[in-house]
Amino acid sequence: AIKAVSAGVSRVHMVSRHIEGSIISELCTRDGMGIMVSYDLYDGVRKASIRDVQAIIDLIHPLEKQGILVTRPPEQIEMEIDGFFVFERDGDVLACFQIVHYEDERYQNGTFEMSCVAVSPALQREGIGNALLSYCLRKAVTQGVHNVFVLTTRSSHWFVDRGFEERPPEALPPKKYATYDHRRNPKVYFKKVEDEKHIDQEEIMWFRAQPKMNASTA
Repeated sequence: AIKAVSAGVSRVHMVSRHIEGSIISELCTRDGMGIMVSYDLYDGVRKASIRDVQAIIDLIHPLEKQGILVTRPPEQIEMEIDGFFVFERDGDVLACFQIVHYEDERYQNGTFEMSCVAVSPALQREGIGNALLSYCLRKAVTQGVHNVFVLTTRSSHWFVDRGFEERPPEALPPKKYATYDHRRNPKVYFKKVEDEKHIDQEEIMWFRAQPKMNASTA
């Protein structure tokens, strides 16, 4: 398979001959049931582009209706698209999140907010939230940012299990605190970001643990 891909074949599928319907499942469903070796990126996190706006809207709209996410008009997403990242699988956008960088003298090089986290129901409990968080933390490391925070009303335990600690709203950067919704009263969690080696070690533990809930932020 590796030799074929190295020779220019874009994808190689390996399926078991002992499972009835394995070829049809592999070729006609997104996730299939075999092993695929691909020359190009098949799935992963990437920076969003203006072409992803509608897909992001489709992902976050159900969560906005449930009150899990703060409502964001399409115009806002378009204006802030440079801060969005998406998880794509075989060309389909199936998860998203946003990074906002805030300046704050209390935190070296400021702090990141990880917000607008949404994962397609088709990928629930597959560890996609872990992948999004890992990408965010690594992005912080590359920019010299050592603190990441989230606001959440539903996923406190998920973030605590991944090293976040609850802080009072006053710990937020001034610009963020000025827009804090006291009526909605989301909980504030901060995580100290170490180096990439530390993130690697944490990530192993996250993926070993069976996910019990999905991450969601404001």
